[in-house]
This record gives sequence, structure tokens and C-alpha cells, in this order.
Amino acid sequence: MAAGDKPPCYSGSTGISHNCGKTQTRTRKLTMNKRQWRHLILGLVALMLALVPGTAFAAVDIEFGTDPPAEEVIPEHGPVISTVRVVDNGQPVANAVVEVSVTNPTVSPLFSTDMPMVEGKPLGRLVLAAPEGEATFNWLWPIRGDYSVVITARPAEGSTAFEPVTKEFSYQVSENPTKRNNLIILLVILIGFGLLSGFVLGRSSVRVGGQA
Repeated sequence: MAAGDKPPCYSGSTGISHNCGKTQTRTRKLTMNKRQWRHLILGLVALMLALVPGTAFAAVDIEFGTDPPAEEVIPEHGPVISTVRVVDNGQPVANAVVEVSVTNPTVSPLFSTDMPMVEGKPLGRLVLAAPEGEATFNWLWPIRGDYSVVITARPAEGSTAFEPVTKEFSYQVSENPTKRNNLIILLVILIGFGLLSGFVLGRSSVRVGGQA
């Protein structure tokens, strides 16, 4: 073999010589083509998935309200109409299921309610179907205070319209106006009795001192 000539490549099984440079160039070109095809296929698959309806989940929200509103609700004065709505940009989301969990308020021991044994404890749990995106139920709010209302909305069985979402609401119920007025009257009577007692005792002390 003359100086400067490239050494031949031999196949280990056949002993036939090949040109190494040309073989490596073809292999490199073939490898680059395979990579380009793979990227192209992946890009087409991603584009098809983006165009298929229903692959993107709706960004749903939960709304909760009562009739009458919370500021007009009186404890233990009968059930209140409560409504849960599952919406997407303000529009009802069909084929939904809602789960409602309510926890009683935690009240200071100094100003306890008529039912201290239920304060801070779970009040109840409901699971309701909302085929049109809305569920209505009656609920009794037994004591005053700030209730915790946790609502979870999920698609009905067989539906994949949206991902489950959970939202917590604070529901404030004021004291019964009759009880509040009775408490004010009682405080006024106690203060008046204290002032009168102090006045009578003061005059008695003055008379005893004058006679001495």
C-alpha cells in the first residue's frame, strides 16, 4: 500500500474490503434523516391532540348562595334554600356532581351559643347530582357564627368535561334578633339594679355617719 493511501476496511465475516469514509458518511446521513422524521412525527401527533375536541379541561368555578341571603338568616328558624352552581365563564357546566360538607362555627366560651355541644363540629354532608350544573337543597343553620362550607364539584360518571375542583366558603349567620334584644334588656336591668343598689347603700352610709 502506497504512502498516503487510506487503508481499506475489511468485513470480519467476508474479508471483503470497503471504503470506510463513504460508509460512515452514508450512515451519518441516514441517522440525521431518522431524527428529522422522528421530530416531524412527534410534531404532527402534538398538533392532532391539540385539535381534538375535549382534550382541554374546562376551568370551572363553584358558586354558593342561599335564599334568603346569609344576613337575613335566623338560627333555628326553619330550613333555608341553598344553591350550588358549577360554572365555566358564568355558564352552567352540565353532568356534574357536587359534594357539600358543613362545619359548625367555633364560638368563644365567654359568648357561647344555646348549643355548645355542637360548636366546631361537622354539621352534615350531602352528595347531589347537578345534570344542568345546578343543585338546590334545604339546610337548617342551628346556631349563630361563621360556618365553613366546603364544596367539591366533579364530573358525573362517564364524563370527562372538567377536572374535580374544591372550594371553601365562609357563611356568617347573625344572632337571633329576639335573643339579642332580650340580652340588651337584661343588661339594662342589671346595670339599673346595680346603680340603684349603689345609690341606696350610699345614702344609708351617709345617714349612719350623720347619726354618729
